[in-house]
Amino acid sequence: MNRRTYLGTIATGVAGLATAGTTAAESGTDGVPGYVSTRGHFDIAWGEEYLTDGHDETDYDVDGTIPGLSGSAPDELVVMLHGYNQTPAEAREDIIEPAAAGFQAGGYDGPVVGYTWDSKFSNLQWWDTVEIAEQNGPKLAAYCRDYAQKNPGTALRVVGHSLGAEVILNAIEQLDDWGAHDAIDTVTMLGAAVNDEAPSLDWEPFEDTYGEEIERSVGRFDNFYNTSDETLTGSYEYAEWDTALGAEGIEEEPPANYVDHDVSYVDGHETYFLADGGCVDAVVDTWSA
Repeated sequence: MNRRTYLGTIATGVAGLATAGTTAAESGTDGVPGYVSTRGHFDIAWGEEYLTDGHDETDYDVDGTIPGLSGSAPDELVVMLHGYNQTPAEAREDIIEPAAAGFQAGGYDGPVVGYTWDSKFSNLQWWDTVEIAEQNGPKLAAYCRDYAQKNPGTALRVVGHSLGAEVILNAIEQLDDWGAHDAIDTVTMLGAAVNDEAPSLDWEPFEDTYGEEIERSVGRFDNFYNTSDETLTGSYEYAEWDTALGAEGIEEEPPANYVDHDVSYVDGHETYFLADGGCVDAVVDTWSA
């Protein structure tokens, strides 16, 4: 049995990577102005993920208003990504809108927009979602490149919760391949559901490390990890046979622009981005460092 087949048989064991229990109404936010969306760009049949008709490796949709694409350019813009097992409504109400309110409570006064992707539908399992997250990397990269070209004076800040980290790492790799080294000013990982070697400088046993790309294509990279995050120390380790970046921080040599932050005071996997029980003050502080 190969790893992919095995992971398919234990997909129920990673159900805890889905975020639940925090709604937009509870967070007090009035929402966000717009979303970058790749919903409906992927489907799965016979255990294989594929692009649906009318979509390619780098296209994306825009729903609502993205400041700088509509209207004047802001000084800074946060793009917030959700993680595993989120419907469009769940991504909006449980992750992106509460994060916007949390960052505001932490002192950030710029706009927040969401990036929403196919992380949940009826026959999607854990490893399928990881594959779709990887394939969303070039789409996020295309958005960041396009936005930076149109708004060169705006500080673009990309924030990923949980499996959203996988999308971001693959976007960084794509931007580096394109030579678009100035598109992203800061990357922030919150409870990252990727392996703890992923952002390391080249380490031979693992092909999928992104440290050199991070050094070349990101201004600053901050990882907020929680050693008490039971979702990552339980469900993620069970699925991946590895330690999550969001549970222990980086294992191997970090890029020069990488900083780990131990926020083991955070209440749980669902609260990093909340004013109550999260670490938003520490996150926002990195954006002004």
